[in-house]
Amino acid sequence: MKDYLIKNILTFVLVIVSFSCLGQNADTLSVSQQVDEAVESMLKNGQACLMNNEWSMARKHFSEALEKSPGNLTALFFRAFADEQLGKFNFARADYEQILKVVPTHFETRLCLLLLNQRDSHLTEAFDQANQLVVLYPDSASVYFARAGVEKEMEMYELAEGDYLKALDIDKNNNDYLLALMETRLHMAKFDLAYADLEALIKRGLARASLQNYFDMCSKRIVPKKQKRE
Repeated sequence: MKDYLIKNILTFVLVIVSFSCLGQNADTLSVSQQVDEAVESMLKNGQACLMNNEWSMARKHFSEALEKSPGNLTALFFRAFADEQLGKFNFARADYEQILKVVPTHFETRLCLLLLNQRDSHLTEAFDQANQLVVLYPDSASVYFARAGVEKEMEMYELAEGDYLKALDIDKNNNDYLLALMETRLHMAKFDLAYADLEALIKRGLARASLQNYFDMCSKRIVPKKQKRE
């Protein structure tokens, strides 16, 4: 699986989880602000649009919620996510940063901002944010996985390998982590280790056919080319 697909899936899962958390912990993430039924309805409508990939409509609902409830952190979070899907990276970044001014350690917002900066080729900023996340959340596998993705893109393969291994130490059965580790080892010409990772993935239930290209690269000792961004 390509890094950007893993990143998008991870981000979307966090959005859905965060929506639930925001609703249950309004005192933490909304600074005790009381939202009326109209705003609540707008937030739910916006979430439904996100689930259907209707990014423009989702943005409209969250912007309307912000008109009625300025500074609503739930609406800011989801509008930022919608803007990111629309390619409006600067708008998304501004909303994420506004949230962090109120809740500096909010995990999902920090991680989404990191991934946004990586997607927008702001790799130095993404790397700095990843380092901060590791300090704040040293027991989070997804944080090490996210930092490894930035390191890999910056061609700091030894650091990336180390972080993928740390992620796997915390979440040993995560196939995405192991697959990313294997790809990194191919870039490092560690073909025997990459081959062992592939065999481990097959033992975990992945089809050999889906990994055949990687097996061929190992057997032929081919280092993958750095992929250009779309």
